[in-house]
Amino acid sequence: MNQNTPTPSSVNAATAACAENTPDATIELIANQLERAKDAAARIEKEGSVVRDSRGSVIPHPAIDIERAATKLAADLILKNQRKTKVEEVDLCGISLDDEELKVSLED
Repeated sequence: MNQNTPTPSSVNAATAACAENTPDATIELIANQLERAKDAAARIEKEGSVVRDSRGSVIPHPAIDIERAATKLAADLILKNQRKTKVEEVDLCGISLDDEELKVSLED
């Protein structure tokens, strides 16, 4: 994925979740974070939730932190710029938002 060029589906999801007056740069940032979270989730699904570090020790997959951070940033931006309608009604490329908990669905 090119981090500077979000896919149309991510842009559409970000646009649908945000108010009409949300700046394009914010929409693009949200779309990039949605993609980053989705890519990280795919890596975790493919490689497993634990990996070995350079010393051979088993550690949590680094993509877990990437997924968490990208999801949180996207959610924070969406919640700041959300439409009057409920965000939960918008397809966010597999990411669902809850006021108390942020969850990433690994399903497409």
